[in-house]
Amino acid sequence: MFIGPVTASIFIRDCENLTVHVACQQFRCRDFKDSTVYLYAMNDPVIEASSGLKFAPFNAAWHGLAEQAEKAGLVPAINKWELVFDFSPSGESNFSQVDPADFKVIKKTEIEGEGEPEIVFGFPERYGGAFSNELPTSSANEDGM
Repeated sequence: MFIGPVTASIFIRDCENLTVHVACQQFRCRDFKDSTVYLYAMNDPVIEASSGLKFAPFNAAWHGLAEQAEKAGLVPAINKWELVFDFSPSGESNFSQVDPADFKVIKKTEIEGEGEPEIVFGFPERYGGAFSNELPTSSANEDGM
């Protein structure tokens, strides 16, 4: 499932065994199980009552993506995909990251007609990108919490 760019929040609920590619302001999910999320998010992603999730940076590219991201107000340099906050009460880890060896960019040529697919949202060096491997600043820290 490809979603994005989205100006507001994405909320996935009561789903399992999905692969989601999404670029959004905020990502939230509840009762989401055994799925992989390739994510660009401007705010810390939030999961609740979910398990078996894997996260990786957004990996889709298509012609017109840069213009769509700009219209949605997404800033490619701010990507908090890996700052997942888990509200689940279990105390166990309900998510992990996709192994960088398994990461690949998907270039969608059938979207938006002709033109070269655009990689807009960068990713860390460990995934073959140009961004630092250091974690970005959490949204909670930016708000003075």
